Amino acid sequence: MGFFFSKVIRYLVLLYIVYSGAQYWLRWKSYGFSPKEFRTIAAKALGPSGDEVLARELARKYGNAIVPDSKWASVRAGGLNLRIKLLHVSLTEYVAVISSSFPTTGRSGFHWSNSTCTVLSGALGRHEDLGGNMKEQFKAGDNFRQGQFDSFVYSFGEDTAIACYGRGVVPVSALWTTVGSITTGDPALVGRQLLSFGEVYFHSFVQSASNLFDYYQKKAKSEL
Repeated sequence: MGFFFSKVIRYLVLLYIVYSGAQYWLRWKSYGFSPKEFRTIAAKALGPSGDEVLARELARKYGNAIVPDSKWASVRAGGLNLRIKLLHVSLTEYVAVISSSFPTTGRSGFHWSNSTCTVLSGALGRHEDLGGNMKEQFKAGDNFRQGQFDSFVYSFGEDTAIACYGRGVVPVSALWTTVGSITTGDPALVGRQLLSFGEVYFHSFVQSASNLFDYYQKKAKSEL
């Protein structure tokens, strides 16, 4: 029994070291997107076609970092029935538009990321998931924040869309959608989600690799 507990403690210490290292890295690494600029651009994309306007305006600012022809993907998680369009995704950043065609309510789940969101159309509300009394309502043009490991119950109205930018360990959020799709008895949806997300991630990875190559190529030429 003593050996078992000592093994558990060693694993917990290892997890804490990994977590602390990841947090330190996330705090000091550089990022490609500015939250302030994202909110400014999102404020110009209000309306039923906000996803298209947002993608176009972000592409003007950030170029090929934004996927030009991203498709909508269905998401079922935490009781929420939503659609998501990923405009950018990497290991530490994402840009997405999340929408509901009909009223839907459910838990946000826990995410290892900090996100800032702007309501593009419709309205939504939320309250704290773990016994808190905070209750908030948001309409088109409003901004709100989902903090790292925060959990809320969200209620999306009909034809509601929000634009979100987040920083953190982005792949962890895939667990929320994957488990949600499996528990609703639709494993095929998991495959479609992974395919859709994988295409966007591949685009972002190739673009980042290309930018890195160009940087070092220019640096090498300047030193000759």
